[in-house]
Amino acid sequence: MLWMPRLSFHLSRRLVAGSLYALTILLALIGVIEIFTGTLNFADLWRSLAQIGLNASSWLLDILPVGVLVGCMLTLSSMQEHRELIVMKATGLSVWRMAAAPAITMVVFGVIVSFLVDPLVIAGQRGLDASRQSATEEAAIPSGGEHWLGLEDGDARFHIRSRGMSRDGKTLGRTSVFSVEESGLPGPLFTARYATLENNRWVLHDGTQTSRLGETEPFEELILPGFVSVERVRLAQGAGSSMSYFEIMQQLRIGELGDTQRAVAQMRVSRLEALPLLLVGALLIAFAVTAGYRRTGTPGVNILHGILLGFVVYVLTSLADRAGSAGVLDTAFAAWGPAILSIVIGVTVLLYVEDG
Repeated sequence: MLWMPRLSFHLSRRLVAGSLYALTILLALIGVIEIFTGTLNFADLWRSLAQIGLNASSWLLDILPVGVLVGCMLTLSSMQEHRELIVMKATGLSVWRMAAAPAITMVVFGVIVSFLVDPLVIAGQRGLDASRQSATEEAAIPSGGEHWLGLEDGDARFHIRSRGMSRDGKTLGRTSVFSVEESGLPGPLFTARYATLENNRWVLHDGTQTSRLGETEPFEELILPGFVSVERVRLAQGAGSSMSYFEIMQQLRIGELGDTQRAVAQMRVSRLEALPLLLVGALLIAFAVTAGYRRTGTPGVNILHGILLGFVVYVLTSLADRAGSAGVLDTAFAAWGPAILSIVIGVTVLLYVEDG
């Protein structure tokens, strides 16, 4: 029989369940780390728990290939130990035909994560941020590392430095604005307790304006000239992960992004598109290191080899992502290269194991 739906469905279901089990463990570990970093607030427990869950889920794109690899290896190893794979081969199925249906399943799984789960996580994070901002203004003012933004209005230029930026890119923490006039001379210095993006313009709150002569003047609100969209702010900070595939595609169609912003946007889009292929590569690696027949011994060494291969693919993916976002590598090559490489590794090892 060329196709065996029952066996294919059974194998695909087991592999997906194993992958989800491994992903759950990885996400739980990330959630524990979030707790120790101070995210948990007992005064606002439910919102804090939701924040921890969403923060952990935001890592899904990075850990998904590793989770699929580990989950599939553990599942196939268990089936090998119970001789289930031998029974499947006895019915006439080769390893290649056994891997066909799970590969299609992984493609569908990757598409669901890229174009459904990822936008839902981003929408949940934005909704949670909005509820926190409506709860208290002080909690809405972010704090943290230093962020730099550029803003132009004609020949005048502004360099914005902030201590912290909200996830949605609409709120900056302690803010300093260094201005350069049309003549090229330094302009006034603006400092503010925080800044918000309203109607595509930066609004400084509770600050002072210092002239070149050192004269200071306080202000409650000050609107900086120059048009900027929140999408450009996110992309300028490399925060393409806070934008869904469809939002980034819209920005690319508009065509108003700078070189750095375009590289970040294209890299994010390419990674989401290449994710299904990367999952297929992880599946093939899992088959290559665990699906072979063994008369004696334990699968521990093979699983370690598979984890090592998965770690190599993960490192290459991360490095390629950074290089593509920085414009050093072509974004298509940086995103699709690791996915194709993982498939080549899986097929090569599987050919060696099965056919010598």
